[in-house]
Amino acid sequence: MQSASVGKREAEEALRFYAELQERTSIAACAALFRGAVARFGIEVFACGEIDLDDRDRNVMFIAEWPKAWIRYYVKSGLVKRDRLSTR
Repeated sequence: MQSASVGKREAEEALRFYAELQERTSIAACAALFRGAVARFGIEVFACGEIDLDDRDRNVMFIAEWPKAWIRYYVKSGLVKRDRLSTR
């Protein structure tokens, strides 16, 4: 079981991240902040976007910390239409 001080520290870090995120004025600055926040967990690649589930051709990637070749493959191959994370 986590101690109260660990939970409090995590809550404070989350609030600090949120406050810093609100100060960012570009997607690149938001991505840099997020990249730093998740790096401590060993996460090196991530993506954030929207997919219209009714019209799969309408999708937007706001941040894609993937190799450019993977982004092209993901969209052009139609994988976006079979991605289990984006299905209902």
